[in-house]
Amino acid sequence: MCSAVASVYTLWRLQEKEKTVDRKEGEGVVEAKKIEKSVPFPSPPNSLSCFSGLTDIRFCRERATTRTQLVSDLCDITIPISSLGLANLDDGLVGIAGTISSLIGLHSAWKKTA
Repeated sequence: MCSAVASVYTLWRLQEKEKTVDRKEGEGVVEAKKIEKSVPFPSPPNSLSCFSGLTDIRFCRERATTRTQLVSDLCDITIPISSLGLANLDDGLVGIAGTISSLIGLHSAWKKTA
């Protein structure tokens, strides 16, 4: 749950940072390069995952990575929500959510080694 909240906060922070970074100034260029180095490519730069009107690919990369982590976290939350009886989720739905989360983790691990 905390990771999902942190992902939402990161998306909000990234949106605010994107508004303030001046890519023509020295500090803005350094900040953009720092973001670029800290976040790996989740997909090719010309893919449709960056369709949200972003002006800089570095922000797109960080945003895509954070969104992927948020989806994984939300899939993981289905297990305790169902077990605690907070929501009446079918076992198949919980299994599919767990599979999606596992595949996202597998993909992330594969990208780090390749």
